[in-house]
Amino acid sequence: MKKIILLVIALITFSAVSAQNHIEYKWHGIYGTLDYSYMMEVSNINPTFNGFTGVFGFQFRKESGVGLGVSYMADPTGAYSHLPVFVELRSHYLRSRFTPFTSVMLGYAIPLGTTGTGYYEGETLKITEGGVHFGVRAGARFAISRTFGFNFFVGYRMSFMNEVEHSFESLRAELRPAQLHIVEFGAGLNF
Repeated sequence: MKKIILLVIALITFSAVSAQNHIEYKWHGIYGTLDYSYMMEVSNINPTFNGFTGVFGFQFRKESGVGLGVSYMADPTGAYSHLPVFVELRSHYLRSRFTPFTSVMLGYAIPLGTTGTGYYEGETLKITEGGVHFGVRAGARFAISRTFGFNFFVGYRMSFMNEVEHSFESLRAELRPAQLHIVEFGAGLNF
């Protein structure tokens, strides 16, 4: 009888310890994310960006959620700084403490109206009309509690600017489109 009681106590203790290590992050309801990204443009324009992204949405299931988001993307010169507003589709793949995720963003990039320096002396650049913004991310989320976690990710973004004004010595030289191909690395909070 003592052996059975000790076995039951051992099983209960083991179950309690195992249950404390398993945290299932909320997978249904309202969600939010706040991220910081370092971004590099990889085509011929080559600005770097520091960006902050916030998303507020609704998770239907662990596999699918939809949210509205906004990013602030600033390059050091200010020439290509813009504010993408987008719809996000987000998926998490496991119901465990550590889970991979993906997200897809589609929206519009709003220019911030700042003027920056170009490649040549006396050249200035300014986005005068924004355009389509698209992005994908892949990463992982680590749950601290049922409603709070950290994430880290890599991603790709494309911003198409319909008009970028190039000026030389304060005289407008030309308006032309610009397509930015951006690789990003970042981390953030899930709540």
